[in-house]
Amino acid sequence: LFFIDYGNVAKVERCDMDGMNRTRIIDSKTEQPAALALDLVNKLVYWVDLYLDYVGVVDYQGKNRHAIIQGRQVRHLYGITVFEDYLYATNS
Repeated sequence: LFFIDYGNVAKVERCDMDGMNRTRIIDSKTEQPAALALDLVNKLVYWVDLYLDYVGVVDYQGKNRHAIIQGRQVRHLYGITVFEDYLYATNS
């Protein structure tokens, strides 16, 4: 299970379906993470940061993090999904 926690520090986390083994995979250089999408084949997590205007990707362990796209063209995104080799996004 992958989820976002705004708490005191914004972060993306994962845990087992019973809530055990909670692990932070993103806990720095993010302000308002939102719109998670999973690439189940390649074991990647994509997310949108609404405040920093970028779409990032990281593997399931939180490694190999990088930005996919950043700037004005990704403002106001609120939904993303992965299908084959494409990342689809919805904006307001």
